[in-house]
Amino acid sequence: MEEVIVHGQQIGYYDTEASSALRQQAPILETPASVFLINAELMADQQSFRMDQILQNDSSVQKSNNFLGAYSSFQVRGFALSNGSNYFRDGRPFFHLASPATEILDRVEVLKGPASVLYGTLAPGGIVNLVSKAPPSELSGFVKATFGSFDLAHYHLDVGGPATKDGSLRYRVNAVSEDSNSFRRFYSGEEFGSDRMIFSGALAWDLSANTTLLLNADYLEDDRPQDNGLIGEDGEIISSLDYDTIYNQAWSLYDSEVGNIFLQVDHRFSDSWGAKFVVHQQEYQRDRYDNQLLGVDNDAGDFTIRARRRLNRRDYTNTSLDINGEFFTGGLKHRLLVGVERTDIDRNDREISGGERVTFVSNINGPAIPDPLIGVGNVLVRGEERRRGVFAQDMIEVGEQWRVLLGLRYDEFETNIGNGFETDNVTPRFGVLYLLNEAFAVYSTYSESFEPNGPVGGGFENTGEQLDPTVGEQIELGAKLELYDGNLLLTGALFAIERDGAPFEDPVRNVIVQRGLQENEGFEFSAAGLIGDHLSVVASFTYLDAEFTRDDNPDIVGNVPFGVTDFAFSLWAEYQFNAGTLQGLSLQGGLFYESDRPVDDLNTFDLDAYTRVDIGAKYEFELEGGQGLVTRLTISNLTDEEYFKARSPFAINPELPREIRASVQYRF
Repeated sequence: MEEVIVHGQQIGYYDTEASSALRQQAPILETPASVFLINAELMADQQSFRMDQILQNDSSVQKSNNFLGAYSSFQVRGFALSNGSNYFRDGRPFFHLASPATEILDRVEVLKGPASVLYGTLAPGGIVNLVSKAPPSELSGFVKATFGSFDLAHYHLDVGGPATKDGSLRYRVNAVSEDSNSFRRFYSGEEFGSDRMIFSGALAWDLSANTTLLLNADYLEDDRPQDNGLIGEDGEIISSLDYDTIYNQAWSLYDSEVGNIFLQVDHRFSDSWGAKFVVHQQEYQRDRYDNQLLGVDNDAGDFTIRARRRLNRRDYTNTSLDINGEFFTGGLKHRLLVGVERTDIDRNDREISGGERVTFVSNINGPAIPDPLIGVGNVLVRGEERRRGVFAQDMIEVGEQWRVLLGLRYDEFETNIGNGFETDNVTPRFGVLYLLNEAFAVYSTYSESFEPNGPVGGGFENTGEQLDPTVGEQIELGAKLELYDGNLLLTGALFAIERDGAPFEDPVRNVIVQRGLQENEGFEFSAAGLIGDHLSVVASFTYLDAEFTRDDNPDIVGNVPFGVTDFAFSLWAEYQFNAGTLQGLSLQGGLFYESDRPVDDLNTFDLDAYTRVDIGAKYEFELEGGQGLVTRLTISNLTDEEYFKARSPFAINPELPREIRASVQYRF
């Protein structure tokens, strides 16, 4: 018989299931919601170590800023994500005030629109769910070294497999070390050096044929100085500041430590019913030695700076129980999910009193100001926050083609911070999906969001002031189509979202204020997966019409919210040679575009539109025994485009210029 060898791309950029949309595994095609997924293959090909490098693939997600050079904040569908409630690890709340350890993730899921029915107190734009790597059933792993521009040296070990002969106990270990500098330097000539270390370990234990215990722990240490960005004045970025010059002092710092422990027990009562019990403990600490801008004299190049040092601690404990099952009532099939959860947040900050703050004037031409050696303050700010919720959701299959989604949640919120605060809320969710055939679906949903704002925290002039709850609602119409035997997914969605009473930091007055009614309407389109046997693609386009339609401040009524762009587009594609002399070679390219966007809610001025071009190449060598060697080369911002992100005219962040990364990976 003649031998026939078939070559094809085995891994693409489309995974058919996501856990965030329904809080359980479900086909994306049959889910009446817009979900965007970035899998491990795409993250590896782009050599992404930061959240902004990962989320750039979804044009509905916009990076708001690079906060003090430490981590990025994001908007989804034009609404800022809350660092305390809109980020999740494995479907559980994840405090986001440091750059997460993306190297230990299997994928990142973005669920668009309000998701309060499943996840509680959230901003309405959407959620970001970080899904951890699981222990493999067979011995596998890799060792990888990456080097690149700005003195990047990144080392990563990932290994896992069975720990017992029968495979009932499995493990996975990750270790990462990274040293790097920024393309920006302090005006004193010192470099912006940062160090990251990550350690993680996971165990999966089959206690019986129906019960599995998963234990997952990780630790991140991230040490770096601060970068306050550039400053805008009179409708433009002031001329005395260069794109690559940091005006604040090199002795500032933003050091973070984050530890997570997950304990999860999955049990199957039968083929139709199961339960999941999860406890997640997160400990977060950051040491901030701030250089806070108070004023600037553009002509003289003088900056009035206030230095202060504070230590922030947060302990998050989330406990949840989900019960899901399938049953029939007449001719209707139900996929029911009911759950209860509680999140306890303990806050323990050490602030400084007003008399301990040091104010000085520096100049962009030097000399540098000596470190005043401010110690961590002794003013204790302590408090507790409690979130409790109970929810139910039913996905009803009506015949072969209709899917009806019904959801309801009751939340209680209380805090003893400041004068204390208690409230509760009921949140609904409705959706309907129609399968025209096995590959094409249309859907419509209605959902709400609820954010119970506690008193203003420490460090602001209106500390202790009680804010009103923030509420939102969305109507969405969408369609999904699978092509190429289910390997490519096309998604389109029309949506309208309203949000009332969002809290906002006014850095000029150092206060937290609430905005009025923000209305965002838009359209999204995305494509992800394999086209034929050679081409992988992930692409998205977003159009947004956003404005404040009501506010106590008449100067912002009719304005576009800060950082919201009208048009955004992203594209990444890979062509893989599967035969011949070039077999093992992949060529890659990316295109990322954003139109003009205002620097603040007052629309003081706009940051210019930009187009960024990335390219890359990958070569895979197959070795004996199933082992392999993978080499990658990526060049981001090939044309060296200068562009910016900002959260205010006093915090404008220059983005990376041309950057080259090369890596070699041995996998087994």
